[in-house]
Amino acid sequence: MKGGKMDKTDKEIIGILKYEIVKKFNLQNDIVYIGQQNIDHIKKNILMIIIYF
Repeated sequence: MKGGKMDKTDKEIIGILKYEIVKKFNLQNDIVYIGQQNIDHIKKNILMIIIYF
């Protein structure tokens, strides 16, 4: 993440996580929102998230 803007990797991570969440819980896309403020937190805890799913 550079200067508060999402780079391609951030968008890919969010896209994958959103897809997994939607798939896991059968939710509609517009219900699932992962905010930009959570990107760094997600990156730091990505293994925990993967294990959780």
